[in-house]
Amino acid sequence: MKRILKSSLPLLLLLAFAVGLRAQNCSNFIAYQSPSFPYKFNSQSKSATCESGKTYKFVVTMQSDRDYKFAFYASAVFNNEINFKVIDQSSNKAVLDIPGKRSGENGKSALEPQVFADHEGDYPSFDFHPQSAITVQIEIAIQKNEKEDVKRGCVGVLIQEKKSDQVGF
Repeated sequence: MKRILKSSLPLLLLLAFAVGLRAQNCSNFIAYQSPSFPYKFNSQSKSATCESGKTYKFVVTMQSDRDYKFAFYASAVFNNEINFKVIDQSSNKAVLDIPGKRSGENGKSALEPQVFADHEGDYPSFDFHPQSAITVQIEIAIQKNEKEDVKRGCVGVLIQEKKSDQVGF
């Protein structure tokens, strides 16, 4: 019995290691991203394990005396087939609508940084300068090709903030 246990222990360790590699800790996905100076990390930033074919939403409050920068991140497993929207909750209008690459579509995806002339770094980011306090809803829709299995991966929204440079009335 001891001999069987000793010989199967390396196999069990290898199996546990393989399962650990397959599992993703998406709650810390955003923690590995660094805010760009002079911005600081905003606690409303979120990341989670998401599935293709689903839509995820969360609400962010922005203050008028702050400038904000939103950066969107996604696991490579989604192949940029993600739509990101920022919707002003007071008017229910989209402030930002970034369509990802559609399944089977050739060409550039909105999530590929080359599309944005003012983009710096690996992922697209967008600046917001609210004139008054505003609440926005961030909507993340992950597309699913009907021929493929459900994909799971990390998606994150890094929200950065700094004191507003605008002064006066």
